[in-house]
Amino acid sequence: MQHRRLKLSRIINVNSVISFRYTEFPRSFKAQDCYDFWQMFYVDKGVWEFCAEPNTFAMEQGDCLLVPPGVIRRSQTKQVTPPNVLILSFECRSATMKRLSRRIFRLNDQERHILSMLIREGNNAFLPPPLNPTSSKEPLSLNEQALLGSHQLVRNYIEVLLVSLLRRIELDRTTPNLPTVSQENREKSAIDKLLQYIEENLGDDLSLPSLCRKFAISRTHLYNAFKKRFGCGISEYVRRARFEQAKLFIREETSSMTEIAERLGYSSIHYFSRDFKKMIGMTPTEYAKSIQAKVSRT
Repeated sequence: MQHRRLKLSRIINVNSVISFRYTEFPRSFKAQDCYDFWQMFYVDKGVWEFCAEPNTFAMEQGDCLLVPPGVIRRSQTKQVTPPNVLILSFECRSATMKRLSRRIFRLNDQERHILSMLIREGNNAFLPPPLNPTSSKEPLSLNEQALLGSHQLVRNYIEVLLVSLLRRIELDRTTPNLPTVSQENREKSAIDKLLQYIEENLGDDLSLPSLCRKFAISRTHLYNAFKKRFGCGISEYVRRARFEQAKLFIREETSSMTEIAERLGYSSIHYFSRDFKKMIGMTPTEYAKSIQAKVSRT
């Protein structure tokens, strides 16, 4: 019996990666450039104004934008909320990429999961790692000591994410408009409310017992919910959130280090500086000095 060989079609083929970095932009940053490769921008925090001529995009947290080769790009940060942006530069000659050009996508849960796996694998596959907060201006290179198949997984994850975005375009085109539940109603879960409370009260008592009392949630339920969603307990989540906010305050350049420490619930600048260095790997002052040096990398 002769068995048929079914040739699988491939609509996206990523040929190479040029750069892959996570950048914490400072306040009042402006830049202009033009490249002969694709770039994907994902805003992880803050607000970013980006121009891919002739279009201008106001990007917020969770937004993803694909910009084609040969386009003049201008970027600008907002005074109040300077962004954290993941920038992936890659070469792809597939014709279907044109459908993704100059589109803003709000990544869904599945796509954010794919992106997180891409970032995790990128940290293993490349030098310097994309999430390394002390990366210098050295160009991206392959980590020859990476785990088996790491480079291929990076390529696969990029292609899977792009195919997912293409499918969304196709579904939007073919699916009739149906009544949907508003975004406000979809985000009314207890955990979402708790997350908002944490974000708005980072200087208050955010211990596990305090949050359990305030939201009438058992310790076990709250711990399990955070462990499943974020991979850590609530104390670690709060600690990370405080230092992400600290980094934002530093980049905004509107508060002194003492004021930042007080706003985050620290009794002294000494304790704040000590914990900041444990978490970030450098003191608040060293972090402030590093920001301008980091943003000049391509």
